[in-house]
Amino acid sequence: MEYLLGTRGSALALAQTEWVREKLQKAFPQHTFSVKIVMTKGDRILDRPLEKVGGKGIFVKEIEQQLLQKNVHIGVHSLKDMPTQPPKGLCYTKFWQRENFADALVLNGFSGKSNAQNPLAFLPVGAKIGTGSKRRIAQLKHHRPDLRFVPIRGNINTRLQKMTEQNLNGLILAAAGLKRLGLEEKISGVFQPDILTPAPGQGTLALEILEENETLRQMLDSLFDPNSHICAQAERTFLEQVDGGCHLPVGALCTIQNERVHFTAFLGNETQTFCGWKKGCAAINQADKLAKYLAVQLLKQREES
Repeated sequence: MEYLLGTRGSALALAQTEWVREKLQKAFPQHTFSVKIVMTKGDRILDRPLEKVGGKGIFVKEIEQQLLQKNVHIGVHSLKDMPTQPPKGLCYTKFWQRENFADALVLNGFSGKSNAQNPLAFLPVGAKIGTGSKRRIAQLKHHRPDLRFVPIRGNINTRLQKMTEQNLNGLILAAAGLKRLGLEEKISGVFQPDILTPAPGQGTLALEILEENETLRQMLDSLFDPNSHICAQAERTFLEQVDGGCHLPVGALCTIQNERVHFTAFLGNETQTFCGWKKGCAAINQADKLAKYLAVQLLKQREES
Protein backbone atom coordinates (compact mmCIF):
# COMPACT_ATOMS: atom_id res chain seq x y z
CA MET A 1 0.00 0.00 0.00
CA GLU A 2 1.07 3.59 -0.65
CA TYR A 3 0.86 5.96 2.32
CA LEU A 4 0.90 9.72 1.73
CA LEU A 5 2.56 12.00 4.28
CA GLY A 6 1.08 15.50 4.33
CA THR A 7 3.36 18.39 5.18
CA ARG A 8 3.96 22.08 4.74
CA GLY A 9 6.33 23.03 1.91
CA SER A 10 9.06 24.81 3.88
CA ALA A 11 12.57 23.39 3.81
CA LEU A 12 12.33 22.46 7.50
CA ALA A 13 8.92 20.80 7.15
CA LEU A 14 10.17 18.79 4.19
CA ALA A 15 13.34 17.76 6.03
CA GLN A 16 11.29 16.59 9.01
CA THR A 17 8.88 14.69 6.80
CA GLU A 18 11.68 13.04 4.83
CA TRP A 19 13.18 11.85 8.14
CA VAL A 20 9.82 10.28 9.02
CA ARG A 21 9.40 8.82 5.55
CA GLU A 22 12.83 7.17 5.62
CA LYS A 23 12.21 5.58 9.03
CA LEU A 24 8.85 4.24 7.88
CA GLN A 25 10.20 2.95 4.57
CA LYS A 26 13.00 1.12 6.38
CA ALA A 27 10.65 -0.36 9.00
CA PHE A 28 7.91 -1.33 6.56
CA PRO A 29 9.50 -2.05 3.15
CA GLN A 30 6.36 -3.85 1.99
CA HIS A 31 4.65 -0.45 1.75
CA THR A 32 5.46 2.75 -0.13
CA PHE A 33 5.64 6.09 1.65
CA SER A 34 5.42 9.34 -0.35
CA VAL A 35 5.28 13.05 0.51
CA LYS A 36 2.47 15.44 -0.42
CA ILE A 37 2.94 19.19 0.12
CA VAL A 38 -0.07 21.06 1.51
CA MET A 39 -0.12 24.88 1.54
CA THR A 40 -1.36 26.26 4.87
CA LYS A 41 -2.68 29.64 5.93
CA GLY A 42 0.44 30.14 8.03
CA ASP A 43 2.59 29.81 4.91
CA ARG A 44 0.54 32.36 2.99
CA ILE A 45 0.34 35.09 5.67
CA LEU A 46 3.79 36.15 6.82
CA ASP A 47 3.30 39.84 7.63
CA ARG A 48 1.21 39.50 10.80
CA PRO A 49 1.77 37.93 14.24
CA LEU A 50 0.35 34.43 14.73
CA GLU A 51 -2.19 35.51 17.35
CA LYS A 52 -3.64 38.04 14.85
CA VAL A 53 -4.34 35.45 12.16
CA GLY A 54 -5.59 32.42 14.07
CA GLY A 55 -2.84 31.18 16.36
CA LYS A 56 -0.87 27.97 16.04
CA GLY A 57 -3.62 26.20 14.15
CA ILE A 58 -2.89 28.18 10.98
CA PHE A 59 -0.02 25.79 10.23
CA VAL A 60 -2.10 22.62 10.45
CA LYS A 61 -5.76 23.10 9.52
CA GLU A 62 -5.36 22.42 5.81
CA ILE A 63 -3.32 19.28 6.50
CA GLU A 64 -5.99 18.11 8.94
CA GLN A 65 -8.66 18.70 6.30
CA GLN A 66 -6.66 16.53 3.90
CA LEU A 67 -6.50 13.82 6.57
CA LEU A 68 -10.23 13.94 7.21
CA GLN A 69 -10.92 13.79 3.45
CA LYS A 70 -8.52 10.80 3.21
CA ASN A 71 -6.30 12.59 0.68
CA VAL A 72 -3.28 11.97 2.94
CA HIS A 73 -2.75 9.32 5.60
CA ILE A 74 -0.24 10.93 7.97
CA GLY A 75 0.12 14.59 8.90
CA VAL A 76 3.67 15.52 9.92
CA HIS A 77 3.89 18.57 12.18
CA SER A 78 6.14 20.24 14.72
CA LEU A 79 4.48 19.40 18.04
CA LYS A 80 5.03 22.93 19.39
CA ASP A 81 2.75 24.23 16.61
CA MET A 82 -0.15 21.95 17.53
CA PRO A 83 -3.28 22.91 19.51
CA THR A 84 -3.67 20.95 22.73
CA GLN A 85 -6.43 18.76 21.25
CA PRO A 86 -6.77 17.45 17.66
CA PRO A 87 -10.06 17.85 15.80
CA LYS A 88 -12.75 15.21 16.16
CA GLY A 89 -11.87 12.12 14.13
CA LEU A 90 -8.09 12.67 14.31
CA CYS A 91 -5.48 11.62 16.86
CA TYR A 92 -1.77 11.88 17.54
CA THR A 93 0.28 8.72 17.61
CA LYS A 94 2.93 8.10 20.25
CA PHE A 95 5.89 10.46 19.99
CA TRP A 96 9.16 9.49 18.35
CA GLN A 97 12.73 10.40 19.34
CA ARG A 98 13.07 14.06 20.24
CA GLU A 99 15.64 16.33 18.60
CA ASN A 100 17.44 19.12 20.53
CA PHE A 101 14.84 20.93 22.67
CA ALA A 102 16.75 24.20 23.21
CA ASP A 103 16.38 27.68 21.77
CA ALA A 104 19.50 28.95 20.01
CA LEU A 105 21.04 32.37 19.42
CA VAL A 106 22.17 33.05 15.85
CA LEU A 107 24.40 36.10 15.70
CA ASN A 108 24.72 38.31 12.64
CA GLY A 109 28.25 37.77 11.34
CA PHE A 110 28.94 34.96 13.79
CA SER A 111 32.70 34.36 13.99
CA GLY A 112 32.58 30.80 15.30
CA LYS A 113 33.26 31.52 18.98
CA SER A 114 30.43 30.13 21.05
CA ASN A 115 29.38 30.29 24.69
CA ALA A 116 26.72 27.64 25.21
CA GLN A 117 26.22 28.54 28.87
CA ASN A 118 25.35 32.21 28.41
CA PRO A 119 24.54 33.36 24.86
CA LEU A 120 23.23 36.68 26.24
CA ALA A 121 26.84 37.64 27.00
CA PHE A 122 27.37 38.07 23.26
CA LEU A 123 24.76 40.81 22.92
CA PRO A 124 25.66 44.49 23.34
CA VAL A 125 23.40 46.86 25.27
CA GLY A 126 20.28 47.67 23.24
CA ALA A 127 20.84 44.81 20.80
CA LYS A 128 18.09 44.19 18.22
CA ILE A 129 16.90 40.59 18.20
CA GLY A 130 14.60 39.03 15.62
CA THR A 131 11.73 37.00 17.08
CA GLY A 132 7.96 37.25 17.19
CA SER A 133 7.57 34.72 20.00
CA LYS A 134 5.92 36.08 23.13
CA ARG A 135 7.51 33.27 25.11
CA ARG A 136 11.01 34.18 24.01
CA ILE A 137 10.51 37.93 24.36
CA ALA A 138 9.04 37.71 27.87
CA GLN A 139 11.86 35.57 29.22
CA LEU A 140 14.72 37.41 27.54
CA LYS A 141 13.33 40.80 28.58
CA HIS A 142 13.27 39.56 32.15
CA HIS A 143 16.99 38.81 32.00
CA ARG A 144 17.97 41.67 29.67
CA PRO A 145 15.48 44.59 29.77
CA ASP A 146 17.70 46.56 27.38
CA LEU A 147 17.14 44.23 24.44
CA ARG A 148 14.93 45.34 21.56
CA PHE A 149 12.83 42.82 19.66
CA VAL A 150 11.85 42.91 16.00
CA PRO A 151 8.90 40.76 14.85
CA ILE A 152 10.09 38.32 12.23
CA ARG A 153 8.34 35.39 10.54
CA GLY A 154 8.96 33.05 7.64
CA ASN A 155 11.04 29.94 7.16
CA ILE A 156 14.53 29.71 8.65
CA ASN A 157 16.41 30.84 5.54
CA THR A 158 14.04 33.79 5.14
CA ARG A 159 14.68 34.82 8.74
CA LEU A 160 18.43 34.55 8.27
CA GLN A 161 18.15 36.77 5.20
CA LYS A 162 15.99 39.30 7.06
CA MET A 163 18.53 39.41 9.90
CA THR A 164 21.12 40.66 7.42
CA GLU A 165 18.80 42.99 5.52
CA GLN A 166 17.42 44.61 8.69
CA ASN A 167 20.86 44.75 10.35
CA LEU A 168 19.71 42.85 13.43
CA ASN A 169 22.23 41.73 16.01
CA GLY A 170 20.79 38.23 16.02
CA LEU A 171 17.88 35.80 15.86
CA ILE A 172 16.37 33.31 18.29
CA LEU A 173 15.54 30.02 16.58
CA ALA A 174 14.88 26.46 17.66
CA ALA A 175 18.11 24.48 17.67
CA ALA A 176 16.21 21.44 16.35
CA GLY A 177 15.24 23.22 13.14
CA LEU A 178 18.78 24.43 12.48
CA LYS A 179 20.12 20.93 13.07
CA ARG A 180 17.57 19.27 10.81
CA LEU A 181 18.55 21.67 8.01
CA GLY A 182 22.27 21.11 8.50
CA LEU A 183 22.77 24.67 9.76
CA GLU A 184 24.30 23.87 13.15
CA GLU A 185 27.29 26.05 12.31
CA LYS A 186 24.98 29.08 12.53
CA ILE A 187 24.39 28.49 16.26
CA SER A 188 26.30 30.99 18.42
CA GLY A 189 25.03 29.41 21.63
CA VAL A 190 22.08 27.54 23.12
CA PHE A 191 20.05 28.79 26.07
CA GLN A 192 19.82 26.87 29.31
CA PRO A 193 16.15 26.10 30.15
CA ASP A 194 16.19 28.20 33.34
CA ILE A 195 17.10 31.23 31.19
CA LEU A 196 14.90 30.52 28.18
CA THR A 197 12.49 27.64 28.77
CA PRO A 198 11.53 26.09 25.41
CA ALA A 199 8.03 25.73 24.03
CA PRO A 200 6.15 22.61 25.14
CA GLY A 201 7.08 19.82 22.76
CA GLN A 202 9.89 21.75 21.08
CA GLY A 203 12.10 19.41 19.08
CA THR A 204 9.40 16.73 18.91
CA LEU A 205 7.32 15.83 15.86
CA ALA A 206 3.58 15.19 15.94
CA LEU A 207 2.27 12.47 13.65
CA GLU A 208 -1.47 12.86 13.13
CA ILE A 209 -3.79 10.26 11.59
CA LEU A 210 -7.44 9.28 11.36
CA GLU A 211 -8.54 7.94 14.74
CA GLU A 212 -10.25 4.99 13.03
CA ASN A 213 -7.05 3.83 11.31
CA GLU A 214 -5.88 1.35 13.94
CA THR A 215 -3.50 -0.48 11.61
CA LEU A 216 -1.58 2.70 10.79
CA ARG A 217 -1.58 3.75 14.43
CA GLN A 218 0.06 0.46 15.44
CA MET A 219 2.70 0.88 12.71
CA LEU A 220 3.63 4.39 13.83
CA ASP A 221 3.46 3.58 17.53
CA SER A 222 5.95 0.74 17.06
CA LEU A 223 8.65 3.35 16.33
CA PHE A 224 7.99 5.58 19.34
CA ASP A 225 10.61 6.57 21.91
CA PRO A 226 9.36 5.94 25.48
CA ASN A 227 11.23 8.80 27.16
CA SER A 228 10.39 11.32 24.44
CA HIS A 229 6.74 10.28 24.62
CA ILE A 230 6.52 10.65 28.41
CA CYS A 231 8.19 14.07 28.33
CA ALA A 232 6.11 15.41 25.45
CA GLN A 233 2.88 14.24 27.11
CA ALA A 234 3.82 15.94 30.37
CA GLU A 235 4.73 19.21 28.63
CA ARG A 236 1.43 19.15 26.74
CA THR A 237 -0.39 18.52 30.01
CA PHE A 238 1.19 21.65 31.47
CA LEU A 239 0.23 23.64 28.36
CA GLU A 240 -3.37 22.49 28.61
CA GLN A 241 -3.58 23.23 32.34
CA VAL A 242 -2.47 26.87 31.90
CA ASP A 243 -4.71 27.24 28.82
CA GLY A 244 -1.67 28.17 26.78
CA GLY A 245 -1.50 29.23 23.15
CA CYS A 246 -0.08 32.03 21.06
CA HIS A 247 -1.66 34.65 23.33
CA LEU A 248 0.31 33.57 26.41
CA PRO A 249 4.04 33.15 27.00
CA VAL A 250 4.36 29.50 28.07
CA GLY A 251 7.42 27.27 28.34
CA ALA A 252 7.82 23.70 29.55
CA LEU A 253 10.64 21.21 29.52
CA CYS A 254 10.51 17.68 30.90
CA THR A 255 13.59 15.46 30.86
CA ILE A 256 14.37 12.05 32.34
CA GLN A 257 17.52 11.50 34.37
CA ASN A 258 18.31 8.61 36.69
CA GLU A 259 14.80 7.14 36.36
CA ARG A 260 13.12 10.41 37.43
CA VAL A 261 11.44 13.24 35.53
CA HIS A 262 12.81 16.76 35.93
CA PHE A 263 10.44 19.55 34.92
CA THR A 264 11.10 23.26 34.28
CA ALA A 265 7.97 25.35 33.74
CA PHE A 266 7.55 28.99 32.73
CA LEU A 267 4.44 31.16 32.61
CA GLY A 268 4.01 34.83 31.76
CA ASN A 269 1.08 37.11 31.03
CA GLU A 270 -0.08 39.06 27.99
CA THR A 271 1.20 42.40 29.31
CA GLN A 272 4.68 41.01 30.08
CA THR A 273 4.44 42.23 33.67
CA PHE A 274 4.80 38.74 35.14
CA CYS A 275 7.41 36.04 34.59
CA GLY A 276 7.32 32.94 36.75
CA TRP A 277 9.42 29.78 36.78
CA LYS A 278 8.94 26.60 38.75
CA LYS A 279 10.97 23.39 38.86
CA GLY A 280 10.06 19.95 40.09
CA CYS A 281 11.18 16.35 40.17
CA ALA A 282 9.16 13.14 40.48
CA ALA A 283 8.99 9.47 39.62
CA ILE A 284 8.50 8.80 35.92
CA ASN A 285 4.92 7.57 36.41
CA GLN A 286 4.09 10.88 38.12
CA ALA A 287 5.12 13.09 35.17
CA ASP A 288 1.61 14.32 34.36
CA LYS A 289 0.78 14.93 38.02
CA LEU A 290 3.95 16.99 38.39
CA ALA A 291 3.04 19.03 35.30
CA LYS A 292 -0.42 19.76 36.74
CA TYR A 293 1.03 20.68 40.13
CA LEU A 294 3.52 23.15 38.63
CA ALA A 295 0.75 24.67 36.49
CA VAL A 296 -1.40 25.27 39.58
CA GLN A 297 1.55 26.82 41.41
CA LEU A 298 2.39 29.19 38.57
CA LEU A 299 -1.23 30.22 37.99
CA LYS A 300 -1.52 31.01 41.70
CA GLN A 301 1.75 32.97 41.64
CA ARG A 302 0.56 34.98 38.65
CA GLU A 303 -2.76 35.81 40.30
CA GLU A 304 -0.99 37.02 43.43
CA SER A 305 1.55 39.15 41.58
